[in-house]
Amino acid sequence: MAGKARTKPRQRQREGGASSRPAGGARRRLPWGWIALGGLLAVGAVVAAAALLTGGGGGGGSAAAEVRVGPGTTPGGTPDFALRTVSWSGGGEFVLSRNLGRPTVLYFVAGWCASCIPETQAWGRIVQEVGDRVNVLVISPDPNETEGRLLRFKQLAGVGDGLLWAIDRGGRLTQALGVVSLDTTIVLDAQGREVYRDGLPTPYSKLRQVLEPLLGGWP
Repeated sequence: MAGKARTKPRQRQREGGASSRPAGGARRRLPWGWIALGGLLAVGAVVAAAALLTGGGGGGGSAAAEVRVGPGTTPGGTPDFALRTVSWSGGGEFVLSRNLGRPTVLYFVAGWCASCIPETQAWGRIVQEVGDRVNVLVISPDPNETEGRLLRFKQLAGVGDGLLWAIDRGGRLTQALGVVSLDTTIVLDAQGREVYRDGLPTPYSKLRQVLEPLLGGWP
């Protein structure tokens, strides 16, 4: 009798307290030192993404500002954090506890992540439609990320200036939130409570479905 097929680790997801996992697509696990994982991506996929997204992206300021996590939490139980956006995204400080009262979205990408472009475009569309009723942070946890490469990614996605862009080079926030793959989306309600999480590219229709009840309507 043939041996049993290996079962993939279950991806943690939350949607209103329930766990589910979208079908299809391999996850891009974060490979950096604080996560012991093997086989992040097929070599061909990495090369293809890098070829698409790294052209001319090394400049434009590579130093990422400090990311601070804790010691407190929001009323919803999420660790409080402060991060500074990259210079071309304003260079301002975003502190979660000072931005409650509206939903906050954390979307984890990398400047070379071609599969992250469609959801980035979806978030760009959503921000155009709902404006400042939602905070959307696009965060790269790649320790080798540069502002120039991230800007190249933004330009390829063709999104406007409504998104906030940051680099979590030290992985502090990424670790604190238990993020283990790119394309991870975390949605917090107005009290900072996590109400949705996934680890795969998510279409506009699903993102709107998650956000609409938090906003009390659309737009």
